[in-house]
Amino acid sequence: MRPVRLELEGFTSFPRRVEVDFDGLELFAITGPTGAGKTSLLDAMLYALYGETPRIGSNEVLGLISQGSTVVKVCLTFQAGNKLYRISRTRKSGRSTATQPLLEEHLDGDWNSLSGSVREIDQRVQQIVGLDFEGFTRSVILPQGEFDEFLRGDSAKRTEILKDLLNLRLYERMMQLANLRASSLKALADADEKNLKENFAHATEENLADQQKQLADLESKSQEYKTERERLERLRKEAEELDRARNEERKEHDALAQAEGNLAKAKADGADAAKLLEECEWKLAEIDAKLDKTGYDEASWTQLTQATPLAQLIARFRHKHKEKEAALPSLEQEAKQAQESATRLAPATAERDQFRTTHGSADLLGKSLDELREAKSEFEKFPQQVEASVKQAESDYERLYRMHAAQEIRRVLKPGEPCPVCEQVVKKLPGKPPASSLDEAKRKLDEWRQIQSRWQQANNRIELARKQAKDASIQELETLVAQARRLDEDAAQAAKERDRLAPAEARLADAKATLDEMVKEIQKTEESLQKANTGLQNFTLRPLWELEKELTEQNQAKESHQALTLQREVLLKSKEKAAKNFQDSEIRQKTLENEIKDSQSDIDGAADKAKRIAAILTQQAPELPQGREAKVLGERIEGIGKRLADTQVDIGRTQNECARIERDIKTAEDLRSSIKQEREEASLCQHLGQLLSAKGFIAYVQREVFQNLAAAASMRLNTLSTGRYTLTLSEDRNEFFVVDGWNASEPRSVKTLSGGESFLASLALALALAEGLAGFSDERARSRLDSLFIDEGISSLDAEALETAIEALETLSSGNRMVGVISHIAELGERLPGRIRVEKARGGSQVVVESPGHSHSMVAGGL
Repeated sequence: MRPVRLELEGFTSFPRRVEVDFDGLELFAITGPTGAGKTSLLDAMLYALYGETPRIGSNEVLGLISQGSTVVKVCLTFQAGNKLYRISRTRKSGRSTATQPLLEEHLDGDWNSLSGSVREIDQRVQQIVGLDFEGFTRSVILPQGEFDEFLRGDSAKRTEILKDLLNLRLYERMMQLANLRASSLKALADADEKNLKENFAHATEENLADQQKQLADLESKSQEYKTERERLERLRKEAEELDRARNEERKEHDALAQAEGNLAKAKADGADAAKLLEECEWKLAEIDAKLDKTGYDEASWTQLTQATPLAQLIARFRHKHKEKEAALPSLEQEAKQAQESATRLAPATAERDQFRTTHGSADLLGKSLDELREAKSEFEKFPQQVEASVKQAESDYERLYRMHAAQEIRRVLKPGEPCPVCEQVVKKLPGKPPASSLDEAKRKLDEWRQIQSRWQQANNRIELARKQAKDASIQELETLVAQARRLDEDAAQAAKERDRLAPAEARLADAKATLDEMVKEIQKTEESLQKANTGLQNFTLRPLWELEKELTEQNQAKESHQALTLQREVLLKSKEKAAKNFQDSEIRQKTLENEIKDSQSDIDGAADKAKRIAAILTQQAPELPQGREAKVLGERIEGIGKRLADTQVDIGRTQNECARIERDIKTAEDLRSSIKQEREEASLCQHLGQLLSAKGFIAYVQREVFQNLAAAASMRLNTLSTGRYTLTLSEDRNEFFVVDGWNASEPRSVKTLSGGESFLASLALALALAEGLAGFSDERARSRLDSLFIDEGISSLDAEALETAIEALETLSSGNRMVGVISHIAELGERLPGRIRVEKARGGSQVVVESPGHSHSMVAGGL
């Protein structure tokens, strides 16, 4: 894992947004004063990756939020192998909130989300980085106080870390898979043997031969049934032919009886039709006589239907014309009165308009009067000596304020010493005024100032109201308001009379226009009557009541004439139908007589055929009962067919059983072969699992790695300690021991080393681990230690040891590996090629990155 960019906001010492770009940094120092936030940068990387830090764990994440901030945001872009990832975590203040993580992978120029639940993201990060939180803090980021945990920590934890770094868990999974495969194959072989014994015991050549013999017997019996069924089928065809002949004979007898009945019915229908024809003829004669007596004249009815509506229209026009003429005088009188009243009241409107121009409207004058009255009333509420009272309250307050100020100085005054204000020697302390006198004076001053403000506002309102009223007095305004309202009433009355005048004149004009139109309509109708024929004009010259009476009589006569005509048409149709039925009856009688002759001939032919077929059946099957030959033969055929079907089922079942035995014989042979192969493969997997066990291959690899690490670290420690110390490994538990060359070269526990010595030893081991890991791991594991961060410890070295440590770090970083050292010593940062300086500032710390070739500051929103 190699960091590329770190972004954080609201994180411990960094309340503002800060970005740290690691581009160009190989070997660098993270420097800054104590408390500036150097270690917080490593904590931010750990929090982004694992959601926790060594100092607070995972349960107190709220402690990471900067004071005054409500949310913490951390985003880390890092490289693992040849892939680029970005992990961000956000947490708001409050116990009920949860951390919101987001994991992304950079593919084809875009960031693709790999997010899921918090647990899924944490697991995915461990897979990408190849280390859990503890392994990461013991091999990549060595926090303050825990940087030598890999050296002096628990052997079991150290072994687990090494498994992750070397990907030795691959062999554990291989061992588990091998053992699982061995168990599965053994269980499969046992299951196959059980299956062979329980389900394939019948799969023998003897059972197959017995089934084949049964099959031959069943096929022979099936052929006998088929031959018998064919013989019975031929006999049933003859019996069915006999039944058809008998049925034909019965059918012809029935047809003969039906034809004879139909003939009798046809004769009766012919008699009924002749009777109905005679009845229709005398009823038609009766209806013709009634039609002559109705008195209906179609020509007269047509003239009456045209003349009567015209006469009615003329009568209605003349009646309405008289009504309109009668109403005309009253409308003329109404219009005349309205005109006189409007002329009389016209000057009132002009007088009102002139008054408004001079003095304004009644509403405006009334509003000014109300404003003046209200302002004067408000002004009269206040006492006459407002200004004097305010000045007196201000004077009282200033006097008491000075007394209280002197009291404040009194606290620092001492008799015999100079006054800090006037520098004169204090002889006697001033008196102490009452505590509440100043507050009371301030309250009274505020009250009088409020009264003064309201008094001034009331005075301003009076001035404004007088200005709006054009300096008129209240009495003058009252007189003008009364005069304006009287003029408004007179003008309103004049407008009302004008409004009444217009509708009256309009109604009079409408009435005159209507009379003119009605006269025109009467003339037009009379002209249309003059253009009609002479006969129609004669009708219109008769009285209206006489025309209406004659039209009513003609309508009644027309209805009777139409009803009789309809009855006559119905009778004519009945007469035609009766004549047709009589003719059809005669034809039907002749047809039925011919059918009777034909049926008698068919009966004789069917009887002869039945006798001939019955003789044949009696000769071939004398046991058949007469009249039931086909039924009995059908029952026998059905029985033979059932026995044949049962035999066919047995044949199919026996054939299936033969085929099943043949398949099972082959399956049993395959099972025996599979069992043998499964037993052999299970034995091989079991042996492989034993070789890959923890005490086998994995233990061997771990021991070899620990020995190589101890040897490489020993060489580096010897250099770092100027030839005093080397490391060795215990024989049984992979524990590290230090050999003191200045003290009889006896091995002792690394836990006995001092702080600076322990740092040198752990640094030597870390350098050996970072450089030697590539020789023991696969390609995926080699990408895990692309960076190393050391938090403090190096500052405790003396000058010579520090120089040696720096040279070792330079060697380590030369292999494209990032190495960062945290220290509050500025001189250390000057010795390394790159620097990340954390500086305290108002509002939060800021970061300055100095890499070979360029320098830039990253604070509050980026570069």
